[in-house]
Order: sequence, then structure tokens, then C-alpha cells
Amino acid sequence: MVSSAYAQHDVTHQDLYWLKYRAQIGLKNNWTLGASIEDRRYFKNNRQHMWLYTIDATRKLTNGWAVGVGFLRWTINVPSDPEADVEVTSGEWRPHVFAKQSQQWSDRLTFQTRILIENRIRQKMTQDATGNPQVADGYYAYIRPRFKWQLAYRITNAEAALPVSAYVSNEVMVHFGDQRLPNLYDQNRIGAGLSFEVTQKLGASLGYIHWYQQQAENTYVQRDIFNLYLTQKF
Repeated sequence: MVSSAYAQHDVTHQDLYWLKYRAQIGLKNNWTLGASIEDRRYFKNNRQHMWLYTIDATRKLTNGWAVGVGFLRWTINVPSDPEADVEVTSGEWRPHVFAKQSQQWSDRLTFQTRILIENRIRQKMTQDATGNPQVADGYYAYIRPRFKWQLAYRITNAEAALPVSAYVSNEVMVHFGDQRLPNLYDQNRIGAGLSFEVTQKLGASLGYIHWYQQQAENTYVQRDIFNLYLTQKF
């Protein structure tokens, strides 16, 4: 982990990797039930940063639109520092709703957008006498809207044994509803990578995310994240 200061901002740099598995089950009337688990770790010391468990239901509509609801259980080890001498686990409950659309711009080019609104219900945190973090009694909550777009280009022919697509994406998040929040802006995630259709039932992606987030007034964290995602359909 490296800290630097530029443009009067204190920025902490971190390198992480994310591993995610998602299962999807098709139901009647254009509904799909999904569930996923995700492990997020620092490269340094292979220290765990977060665990995420998600379940959601999606209803496919017309003109490429779909809507859904979901619930996420999120835990984080604090402080968010792979070299910290102490480690405390804090939890969060996150119900959410979303709407998304997929547009086929050409035989190879697809553009997707998503709006997701989540209610973040987080455990309160405090510090002990030595300044180390510790979990306090009670929870606090606030709203976080997330706006994402993704552009994907299929590199291979449709008949290829292993169809491969390249993608770029951007997601902006804002939050409001609690005085603990330093600003309306929360974070920005810019991504790129490759996705593979291993079989009709199994997909995989390898990607990179540039994460830039405000932690407090004039204090930010910038994370370089490499990810491997697997999606299986049943």
C-alpha cells in the first residue's frame, strides 16, 4: 500500500484481486433467480478485504429491458490496510432494486446500461483507547444509486469453438442520507477485460478495474483490481 498527495488530495494506492462465482436458474414467465459469492483480497500478504453473498431475481421485459430485486450480505475487514496489525470484521445488509437494458448495436457490438439503487445498512464502528477500530452497537443506513454502462465487442466469429468478447465499462456511485458521508460522490470504477463463452452453460471473464473512492474530506483510495468471474446457468 502506497500513499501519495496530489492536487491537495491524500490518495492511498492498493492492489487487489477478486474471485467470484455466480449461479443462475431460469424460471417461468421470464424470471431468473441468481446467487453469487465473491472473495476480495489484497495481493500484499494475501489478506482478505471483503466477502460478498448475493441473491437476486430478475424479470425480463421487452426491448432489451429487465428489472429485478436483490439482497446482499457484505463483510469487510478493517482497517482497509493489508499491513495492519489488527483486524476487525464489520458487516452490512444491502437490499437493492435495479433496471438494465441491453442494445445490440451490430452483429458484434452490444451496449448495456444499468441503474441500481441500494439501501446500505451498516454496523456502526468506533475506536478503542489505542485508536484501533471496533464494532459498536447498532446500525446506520443510507442510499447509494449506481449508474453503469458497458460496451462489448465480440472478437471471434459466432461459430467459434470458444467465443471471446472484449469489453470496457464505467460505473459511477453517489450516496446520501447520513451525516457520516463526506460528500455526495462515493466512487468511480472504470473496467476492461475479456469474456469467454466456455460452453452454453458456463461463462468466464478476466478483467481489470480502476477504483477511485472518497474516504473522507480530501482523502481518497485508488485501487487496481484484477478479477476472475465464473457464471454458470442451470
